[in-house]
Amino acid sequence: MKKILSILIILALLTPYLTLVKPVQAQPVQLVSITPDRDYLYPGEDVNITIQTSVPYARVTFLLRHTYNPEVVYYANTTIFPDPGTYSVILHVPYELFNIGDTAYNVLWIQIIFGTESISVYRSVYPLIMVSPSVTTILDENGLPKKIHVSGFGFEEGAGVYGFYLGEYYYELEEPVYANTSGMFEYEFYLVDITGSSIPGGEHEVWADSDAEFNDYQQPGILTINPIAFINPTEGRGTVEDLMEVEVWGLGFPAEAEVESIKLCSVSNPALCYVFPLENFFTDSDGFLYIYDLSQYNSTPLAGGVYYLVVETAEETYVFPSALYTVLPYIELLGPDVYQPSTLIWFRAAGFQPGTLIYVYVNGVLMVQEATDENGYAEFALPVPELVEEGNVTILVTDGVYEAYFYLSTPFAVVQPSSIPGKYSSVHGLTVYGYGFIEGTGVSEIWLCATNCYVFPVGDVYADNTGFFHIPELGNYFATNMSYGTYQLLVKLDSGGVLATSSYVSVTALMELLTGPSVKIGDTISIALYGFASGETVNVYLANRLIYTDSVDVDGNATFVIRIPLDVPGGVQELRVEGVESGVILNTTLVIQPSAFWLVLDYEHEPRDAPRASASYNGTQIIVYYPTGEVAYLGDYIQVLGYGFGVNETVNIYVGGVLAGTARADYSGRVVFTGLAPSVPGGSYSIVLEGEETGTVEAVWLLDETVTELEIEGRIIATALGKDELVLEGSGIIRIYGSGLKPGTVFKAVLVNGTDALMFYAFYIQTGWYVNSNGLLVSSYGYPSLTIPFSQPALYMVTLYYEDPGGNESSAELPVLVIIPLEITQRLDEIEARLSMLEQQLAGVESMIEELSQEIALLQDMISDLTGQLNLVNATLSGEISLLRQRIMELEQLIANLSQQLEMVNTSLTDSIEDLRTRLENALTTIQELSSRINELEESLTGLSSLVNNISSDLESLGEDVGDLNSRVSDLEGRVSTLHSSLNQLSSRLDDVSSQASMSYSIGIIALVIGLVGAALGLLAYMRPRRPG
Repeated sequence: MKKILSILIILALLTPYLTLVKPVQAQPVQLVSITPDRDYLYPGEDVNITIQTSVPYARVTFLLRHTYNPEVVYYANTTIFPDPGTYSVILHVPYELFNIGDTAYNVLWIQIIFGTESISVYRSVYPLIMVSPSVTTILDENGLPKKIHVSGFGFEEGAGVYGFYLGEYYYELEEPVYANTSGMFEYEFYLVDITGSSIPGGEHEVWADSDAEFNDYQQPGILTINPIAFINPTEGRGTVEDLMEVEVWGLGFPAEAEVESIKLCSVSNPALCYVFPLENFFTDSDGFLYIYDLSQYNSTPLAGGVYYLVVETAEETYVFPSALYTVLPYIELLGPDVYQPSTLIWFRAAGFQPGTLIYVYVNGVLMVQEATDENGYAEFALPVPELVEEGNVTILVTDGVYEAYFYLSTPFAVVQPSSIPGKYSSVHGLTVYGYGFIEGTGVSEIWLCATNCYVFPVGDVYADNTGFFHIPELGNYFATNMSYGTYQLLVKLDSGGVLATSSYVSVTALMELLTGPSVKIGDTISIALYGFASGETVNVYLANRLIYTDSVDVDGNATFVIRIPLDVPGGVQELRVEGVESGVILNTTLVIQPSAFWLVLDYEHEPRDAPRASASYNGTQIIVYYPTGEVAYLGDYIQVLGYGFGVNETVNIYVGGVLAGTARADYSGRVVFTGLAPSVPGGSYSIVLEGEETGTVEAVWLLDETVTELEIEGRIIATALGKDELVLEGSGIIRIYGSGLKPGTVFKAVLVNGTDALMFYAFYIQTGWYVNSNGLLVSSYGYPSLTIPFSQPALYMVTLYYEDPGGNESSAELPVLVIIPLEITQRLDEIEARLSMLEQQLAGVESMIEELSQEIALLQDMISDLTGQLNLVNATLSGEISLLRQRIMELEQLIANLSQQLEMVNTSLTDSIEDLRTRLENALTTIQELSSRINELEESLTGLSSLVNNISSDLESLGEDVGDLNSRVSDLEGRVSTLHSSLNQLSSRLDDVSSQASMSYSIGIIALVIGLVGAALGLLAYMRPRRPG
């Protein structure tokens, strides 16, 4: 079926040309030309057919028909041409081609009939777009959007239209429209919907976005868009401020057109135009124009009248008679709006005709007459008399037709509160309120006057737009105390006038205790006095006892600083202040609180210069005299002094919550206590005195009152048993004491002169020594002590290392003096030296043996790893030939290095054993007197001999392993040779297979080509036409 359709299409394409080439020379009518000379036509187009007749009275019929439906005739015309000649006939193609069908290809059949002969010409129909109206604006004069009507012709029936192109803009349809049976569609839409705003002015081609057969060849419609502009608002008062609110906007201007000016021209006098020049101002790419605030381009008032809008661009001037702006008359009170002495009240008139007279009346009396300028504008002032009575004033401003009334009033002010103490803070809080003042009136000073005046230079205070000003805190402008009296409020203005008010403020006396209602004895109190008589003498009493006398200043105020005597008992006492001249008496109560101090005294009762103390040992003091001349002790004295307690009051003294003692206050409330520092763990502790009646008070360090806590420091000392010194006669035991330590402290080691001579005590002190809850050093095995096994007289520095729970390491230096007879000392020294040498030699032998064992173990591990690697190489030999050769070379080098190392070990071991034998012989001759030690040495040598035998056996085993390794390497070389020959055979086989594969590939290619040729011949045979039957 597809082949038949293709043949028909080809015949249809060739038919017109076959017709044209048919010989017509013998015919009475010949076709000369058809215009337009193309193979398509547009709906509504005229076709000019030119023929030539060779016989008179030739009868010719012209038909325009539907090619695929010949019964449909769109045009018919029969004409008789009387004379031979050339003639032209016009055929009109209708816009609507009814029954157009589903294709527009060669749908028009032009048939020329004369007698029994005819000439046929076929034409396709291309789409045509028409727009109505063809010239329009985007909005109408009222700002409402305008529509365009788009019609399409020459589309095949059912062709869909999905949108429209208007130049470079596209409008998409919500639902497509389809061509009817006549090949036509219609659609309307608002231009403003295309962009939501503007479209550039000028001509635009309108295309349909369609799936029509000849959509790409459609003839577009032409739409011309003209500009439209508006002004908003449409009314104003002619002032520059109103001009600031005027905006001009428009649609449909040329894209990016330079706008040179905006004009407002008078309707009644077109020669009068207000020009607003623009610089570098352009419409946007959519032809949208927007200008706001015309005053920025020409700040001028406008005379009264009606104006139309003109937009001038660089290319053209556009006049919009319907865009009107009306200017109305206006009179305004510029200010101030209060009738105040020595001021000028300003008015302005706008929107009047030039030269209009403006009159100003005050309470019916003409005061000012002024004429407007060429723009109908005028500003003028109304002078106010110096004296103005309180009340309302009526002002009338008019041109005889338009009237404006203004009502003004006079100002007043008040001060609050009406009564205050004379203290500066109360004066600071005085507030002044002003009402009814002219807006912007400046207040320069506030006066409060009695027999004298207090002047507050406020400055920069102005009445607001309601005539109100507020000065909340006069003390911000002048901080002062005020003496007793009643003061009148006066307000001085910036203009120089002074407004005397009927507002007053009264000032009274006041006493303040600045240091609070309670004070520690010995501290000072501060008393502030306000409102007393100027310069009078004031007496201060505490518990009816005169403690201070002084005078106040000229403002009746003063501040007294008074120290509370130490011999005053504590408790609630009355504080009274009396003015000698004025007789003013003010009183209050004062609570006297106790004060306390502490001081640390050493074992000689001398003050320590640091707030630190050593805790006592179970409440006792231990003093030891070291051989270095230093005095070591546990337990400082704490001396506490207290004042301000009740008479005969019992007072408990606590150190860190531990009761240290009790004392009783004397007749003046004084307490004295001295005692040892309690047995408490190290740390910071407060010292508190607790009275039965007065309560508790925390003591401070007498030398620095900012220090409030006593630091208990940890301390460790030692002494010989039964002595108060650290001296031993020969070896012996020393007793260790510690206090002020922190529970959880760990004791780590004991060194003698920086060595671990007493290292056997490490486990003993680490597991047996600890600090109890009282911070004392104790032992699980009795009293903490150390045995000093030294036989040579000397001063030994025993260092005890310990670490507190916080990880801080500390040490205690304990100098032990040992006194021993000379002979014993020398013998012991010799024995100890020999033992030390033997121990060092034995340690060296053990170290060498251990190193040798490690080296042998390392060699065994290396041999084991090597064996595993060789097995792996043997298992994966087929794929790792090259890698195996490299590893064999590395293995040979490793074996060589191993042999060298074994030789070095053997040599070193031989030398070490020989040297060891020499040292042992020397040691045996040296320590013959020490039989027990010699026996131990012999046992050690026996063990050493066994170790040497083991080493020898290990070396022999190593030799055997090396021999086995050599045999394996030889075997491996044989396998490598076998593998090499196998690879050669495999390579030759691969060459044979490659050659066979190459021949098979060539044969396959030849077969593929023969198969393709056969397939092509079969396809041709299948496509060959078959005869029926």
